[in-house]
Amino acid sequence: MSERTLDRLARVVVRRDLEIHRSHLGPYAARWHFSFADYQDPTHIGIGALRVFNHESLPPAARLVPHSHSHAQCVTYVVSGEFQHRDAVLESGRLDAGGVQRMTLTSAADYLEWNPSATEGLELLQIWLAFERSPTHLVEKRQYRLADRENRWLQVARPHGHGGTGLAVDSDASVLVTRLDPGRSVHHVISPARGGYAYLIAGAADLNEHRLESGDAAVITEEGMVEVEAHRPTELMLVDTRL
Repeated sequence: MSERTLDRLARVVVRRDLEIHRSHLGPYAARWHFSFADYQDPTHIGIGALRVFNHESLPPAARLVPHSHSHAQCVTYVVSGEFQHRDAVLESGRLDAGGVQRMTLTSAADYLEWNPSATEGLELLQIWLAFERSPTHLVEKRQYRLADRENRWLQVARPHGHGGTGLAVDSDASVLVTRLDPGRSVHHVISPARGGYAYLIAGAADLNEHRLESGDAAVITEEGMVEVEAHRPTELMLVDTRL
């Protein structure tokens, strides 16, 4: 790691919550950060291996219509509520807040995702990553708790073959989350030839001297430090990817 990388803040481009595309399909509501489905925006097509970043909400007992994707790799992070997945081959079981699922489809397959709670809503983040190695059809999950990410980074996904915590993905990308108390801070180094995407799920924080509020995001376009300091209780996700 060069001293230059450690001594400077990475350049970021802030995206405000109101700039991010809204979608409503029946009971399903979402914010689509990059081009997805019938929303196509050539100025927002992802960064590096990160191709899709959706913040989705489902009311109690809501089920998405079974749908098919092929050659897709999705990391799902549960923000609040309960989540369940099923496809023709694999049944992942339930996850609640802090849980993460990695789904890889190597050929067309119908799958169903739903909110199993009859009383509580579900919020989740859906992240699609481009393949960088031959994938295997797979659904796996891991349940994390608040203590795992409280006032520190928790890596919930990591490149296959790399050490550390998190589910292994077939991409050169890592996914980190944190929950910060007011006045607490974390930092992360973006290495040369890498960039990323930061999303403030809830709260208020400074990220590299830019104030972010709930729903705001930041595109990280070059190497350097990413420094986050919370002003209110804050949940934040960071995707670090090779450019």
